[in-house]
Amino acid sequence: LKDAILNGVGEVNISVFTASSTTILVFLPIIFLKSIIGLVFSEMAKAIVISLFLSLIISLTFVPVLAFLIYKY
Repeated sequence: LKDAILNGVGEVNISVFTASSTTILVFLPIIFLKSIIGLVFSEMAKAIVISLFLSLIISLTFVPVLAFLIYKY
């Protein structure tokens, strides 16, 4: 079971990392804009970047551990 979970994480970690990274890199420059667009959209960009980063960390660490604990019994 442990090997299956590790193999599954190994299969999808590049895809999950790439998808999250591209979206983070799209919204990250909006945070540093000083124009009116930056003032309007910087809070939304911060929320998207933070939520995607936390989602990436959780999906690659916490979810496999949780799957192991659930399927162990």
